Amino acid sequence: MDLPGQVSGSFAPVKVGLIGLGFAGTVLHLPSLMKNPRAQLVAVSDVSDDKLSEFSSTFPNLDVRKTIGHHSIIEDPSIDAVFIASPTPSHTSIAIEAIKAGKHVFCEKPISSTIEDAQLMVAESDAHPNLILMIGQVLRFWPEYVQIKKIIDDGRIGKPVIARTYRANPMPKAQFYEEDELSGGVIVDLGLHDIDFLSWALGPVASVYAQGGNLSGRGDVVDYAQIHFNFESGAIAYLEANWALPENFPFSTAIEITGTQGMIAADNTDSRASYQLTINGQKRVTTAVSELNGYYFEQDAFLRAVQTKSPTPIPASSALYSLRLAIAAKESIKTGKEVILAALVSPSKVAVS
Repeated sequence: MDLPGQVSGSFAPVKVGLIGLGFAGTVLHLPSLMKNPRAQLVAVSDVSDDKLSEFSSTFPNLDVRKTIGHHSIIEDPSIDAVFIASPTPSHTSIAIEAIKAGKHVFCEKPISSTIEDAQLMVAESDAHPNLILMIGQVLRFWPEYVQIKKIIDDGRIGKPVIARTYRANPMPKAQFYEEDELSGGVIVDLGLHDIDFLSWALGPVASVYAQGGNLSGRGDVVDYAQIHFNFESGAIAYLEANWALPENFPFSTAIEITGTQGMIAADNTDSRASYQLTINGQKRVTTAVSELNGYYFEQDAFLRAVQTKSPTPIPASSALYSLRLAIAAKESIKTGKEVILAALVSPSKVAVS
């Protein structure tokens, strides 16, 4: 079995086009793509001349084709896969165009701005089973969170009964984030990470109740939310997502999952990637894990699947399910009522309706 990034056999690197040169494209994804021998970045695009100029200045030694707009990347027969890191409302149209052109697609989360658009993406993917559509649900690849999921699956903390997550970052300065129609607010843009992880780790959600609002006064978005999940398993969870912070506040995350036999926890306060395991009757143990981040590992899983013609590492339907949960939380804040999701299909069986 190959280690992450290790290429065995005669597999050629996957020729990649990167669409979108904002923060997600150049800070989150480009560094990992440049490190991975499975990838050969051949072209980048953005709708902004300024972004292309900034890219050229920041990466003067990177020999790639630079284009305005994404169409030439999708139409290039030499490109195997596209990485979509453009603003959320553009995800659906670009992904569908790329799939129809025979490209594999990796798309930054959230899958889309609306459930309806996400359904269109999943349907197009289902119509092309030989192509991969993978959404960047990065916590499923983040080393600490991978270990948390494994410890839960191995039964080491017993049956999970309580979960608590916290994710906080000052609202980014771009006006995009202030408009609910564009960013979806803190729940869809930031809190979705923990929503997705908990639905993966603990299973289907039966009901959602949330409180929150626009506390910073910027735009029309919900910038602070407290979300309560009741799972079909009987577990309960509390998720907090916060953009309403001073601009110099550091990015902060934390997770705790308590079971009938112990608790597993992690946060980003340690300089090392690590998790803490507490088992009944035993001392708490802190374990360090890989220093490579989840962006590298999720890209590597995607690229490996393209090379080996394997199924997508994460079905796009699971991203649709997580978006449904996020939208349900927003609806609960709007109405002040609990949203019952018992009829919603499980994340492994999300249907297009």
